[in-house]
Amino acid sequence: MINKENHLTTGTDPHYRMQTESNKGLSLQFTLDQLTIGNWPSGIGLGYHRFSGNFFIAGGGLGCVTNLDMTYQKQLISLTVYPLCISHKNFNLKAGIEGTSLLNETVKGEKEVWIKDNGSTTYPIEKNSRELNKQYNIGLNINAGYNITLYKGFGISPYLSMYMGIIPEVEHYDMKAYPIRFFGGLSFFWKNKN
Repeated sequence: MINKENHLTTGTDPHYRMQTESNKGLSLQFTLDQLTIGNWPSGIGLGYHRFSGNFFIAGGGLGCVTNLDMTYQKQLISLTVYPLCISHKNFNLKAGIEGTSLLNETVKGEKEVWIKDNGSTTYPIEKNSRELNKQYNIGLNINAGYNITLYKGFGISPYLSMYMGIIPEVEHYDMKAYPIRFFGGLSFFWKNKN
């Protein structure tokens, strides 16, 4: 499936601003969504996700300005529990909690510091000098799909999914960036008609 990562940024200091851009990524997910606990339908999913993008953070005041311009690539694994699974005819809607863990990240860029009377100095930013993304995150996942049966219970299901993190993934001074990820793809299913 194809994914796209964005960030919701918040902050109260008017001297700082954060911008994010992202590229298209890749996600693979295995989901069991026909589980039942008592009479309650539920599901569970395990996924692998790869993202890349750019962060630009600028700020300063009182004779000092700092600019950070970073590109990143990261790989995550996720575990999703869907306590809510609704099916009506061929339409499926799932909602649940997703936890993610950072497998690997690559961070490159520059930090430019300007100090009044001293001028500007530029430093390289690498993974060992700055961890951009937090190791763990948790958030809400909503997934909607439509089943198309092809042959004897086997079929495909185009779907859209959204993840919204409730823990900031990046923090810089009082600036915080919460991950928001959109996924679109095609899944395969098989239903036993016993």
